[in-house]
Amino acid sequence: QSSGSLIKDSFGATTSVSEFNQFVSSVINNLASCTKRVAVITEKNAYTYDTILSLVFSGRTWVPISESLPPHGILEIIQSCTPDLILMSRKFSESIKDKADFSDFTISILEDLISSEILLPINWPAVDDDHTAIVYHTSGSTGKPKGVVHTTGGYMVYASMTHQYIFNYKPKDIYFCSADIG
Repeated sequence: QSSGSLIKDSFGATTSVSEFNQFVSSVINNLASCTKRVAVITEKNAYTYDTILSLVFSGRTWVPISESLPPHGILEIIQSCTPDLILMSRKFSESIKDKADFSDFTISILEDLISSEILLPINWPAVDDDHTAIVYHTSGSTGKPKGVVHTTGGYMVYASMTHQYIFNYKPKDIYFCSADIG
């Protein structure tokens, strides 16, 4: 929800548009070497949503992983999706360090990606409609994680049609769209 130059998330936190731009810019610039798939394991908060937007809008594939899964479930998903990078919160990193071995993977701590320097403008790449935007994992009927791909085009058509028919969106309206993180 946006009011003037403030963005209020569903958790009640308020962020200024310039703070949002600073965060997104910082994440994108810190992930410049990561070219494809990023697994995100963190609690639900405004920074997580900002990270998701940074990933998807910069042409990367976001793989959400719930921090509430047992360590073996998290490792199964990571091994099946082979991310270039795992982003996790410092809190999660501390809580799982003795429970699972992530030594074969490149890990970044989300809070370490945030810099005070604002690096604008952000040059967003063109993303094709068949680009893999999100890979959700579900246990299905076997209990093993299976990746379900959501393309940018498919997700945007869903979001657009939902806004048009459910929320009575009109061409002059401006809306922000983000998926649930897990």
